[in-house]
Amino acid sequence: MALAAFVPYLLLPANPFIADSTWISKDNAVVLEGSLADIWTSDFWGLPMDADFATRSYRPLVSTSYALTARTLGFDAAAFHLTDMALHMAAALLVALLLATLMPSSRWPIPLAVVFAVHPVLSEAVCSFVGRADLMASVAILAALLLHLKATSSARPWLLEGTTTLLVAAALLSKEYAVAAPFILVVVDIARIYAGQISREQRRQLYLSWGAAFGVLLLYLGLRYTLAGALGGVPMLGPGDMPLFGKSLGARWGTAAWLLLTALRLLVAPFHLNYFYGTGTLSIADGLLDAKALAGAAFVIAMLVLAFLSLRRRRQVTAVAAAALFFLPLGPTLNTVSVSGVLFAERFLYLPAVGFLLAMALLLERYLHRESSRRAAIYVIGLVALLFAGLTMARVADWKVEPKLIASGIAAYPMNTTAHIDLARHLFSKRNPARDVVAAAEHYEKALEIEQRNPRLWTFYADALTELGRYDEALSARRHAKELSPADVPAIWLWLGEAELRVGNTENAIQAFRRVLKLEPENNLVPTYLGNALLRLSQQKVLAGEKDEAIALVNEAIDTAALPGEGVFLSAQIVSRAGQAKRAAELYATALGLDQDILRRRHRQAIELGKSGKHLHAAQLFREILDAQPDHARTLFNLGRSLVLAGRAREAIAPLRRGLQLQDDASARRWLERARREAR
Repeated sequence: MALAAFVPYLLLPANPFIADSTWISKDNAVVLEGSLADIWTSDFWGLPMDADFATRSYRPLVSTSYALTARTLGFDAAAFHLTDMALHMAAALLVALLLATLMPSSRWPIPLAVVFAVHPVLSEAVCSFVGRADLMASVAILAALLLHLKATSSARPWLLEGTTTLLVAAALLSKEYAVAAPFILVVVDIARIYAGQISREQRRQLYLSWGAAFGVLLLYLGLRYTLAGALGGVPMLGPGDMPLFGKSLGARWGTAAWLLLTALRLLVAPFHLNYFYGTGTLSIADGLLDAKALAGAAFVIAMLVLAFLSLRRRRQVTAVAAAALFFLPLGPTLNTVSVSGVLFAERFLYLPAVGFLLAMALLLERYLHRESSRRAAIYVIGLVALLFAGLTMARVADWKVEPKLIASGIAAYPMNTTAHIDLARHLFSKRNPARDVVAAAEHYEKALEIEQRNPRLWTFYADALTELGRYDEALSARRHAKELSPADVPAIWLWLGEAELRVGNTENAIQAFRRVLKLEPENNLVPTYLGNALLRLSQQKVLAGEKDEAIALVNEAIDTAALPGEGVFLSAQIVSRAGQAKRAAELYATALGLDQDILRRRHRQAIELGKSGKHLHAAQLFREILDAQPDHARTLFNLGRSLVLAGRAREAIAPLRRGLQLQDDASARRWLERARREAR
């Protein structure tokens, strides 16, 4: 069994950190250096549980395992993968034991547990570090159920039941859908009582076990509420994040019923696998009366009826256990209680796969009576296991590099919005040697053809457009992102302000930056953005003759931000043009005190401009220097020379004459004579 679970994943330890695996572990500050208290009060991604941008995924036991792995073995991907492979091997062994416990005289536990071990639809839980939550929760629930079944016939039942309660707690602290664990125990026990497998004396023990399991559940829910202020929901979600966002409860429940059939299909025929199911992948139901919802409901009713009939006619608990393990863990994951960020995921099938295989074992046991038929079935199961092992190995290869994983998602679902976004982000990444911004923009556009309600998508698209120099389109994309954002998100306002500033909409940019400052007053970067925008608008105002408004904007810029030397220098220029010479002199002195190289930089730049024939531009820089140092003879000479060369001889006379009054210079006298000749 261990070998069957290990071999398909033989090459997995060589796979690096990719996608969510990096964010959940290597880039998670709480995992990296947080205390145990930090880990147990943060969400799965290392964010405060009550933050507006948190996921409210509370899995502290899994995060603790990441921290232990990282701090003892380092951030070595192989160590993380080997840990997950060990958990998968343990799960496969527990599946075999559970099958053998529920069907003690059957020959199917080992063959079907092998199918579990190699099943490709379970590969996401093993390959992706995020899937460790599913591995740990499933191992805990399977072990709890096994011990609970054994406790009724044990000489020391309370030891087993106490361990069962601890395992239920461990499952709850590993994955949210473990809220189903107490209900699984109760459903299986009720079936055992109905089947006559539990005596009256043993029932009291069961009732106490139920009370302990539900007590742990209540404590868990209380802890979640204390930390997050809510039991569920993802506050960071917005329009376009997933197809069910904003849909009615009927649509969510109808879709959940339909997705149960999708789960069954993937367990029977694990093809067209996808690393993320969202918009453009699986269809959703419009309501409870939608044909898809009715089909899913019919499947649920049929399975429950068959389980009840099996229990009633044959006193067979296995069918009820199969239904409980299949349906109950899937219930809370399919957005029936609240909307999460995921429509569906293959890792959700890790525990339901056990229910599916229990049902398969029951069917094989019931309908294959001849030895020849059973032997043939063993061969068929063996061939299926070999096929599944090959598919799992191929899937392990897909999880090796992010582009290949994304490509597999697009190949399976060409309208997969998330896959197009992820591929675009990979192509846009500066860490990618094959970076292609044009191709990235094209994939963003493909995603927008499918889903236009996602503010993050518009933001990513705007980034690509900005780099391509398509500033007007980038601004339009930023505005779309702002309109679609479910709340005042400071980052979106900041990006919008930058885009407005880039196309010259300075007043709009200032409004955006002011909004960011109000929402996020502790952000040290925003005052700088706002200060620069205020100075730019002030320049426009002073050139338009609106001097009072220009001065007011300069004052606001100085009060808002700790302006660098260049910013103060620009403020001085504006104030000077507005006619406040004394205030300008003070600001120039402040600017030069902050940055003594300001004038030298301008002088060097002006000289270089002159050498390249851009004499008017050079003259402008010399004038800026003279604003700060009006009596600098050398700069007056350079200004006059630049104006002569630019064909502005008449304008050159005054600075050359003023410079010669301050300092005699033979070269300057010749330039003055030339200016006078050309001015005639």
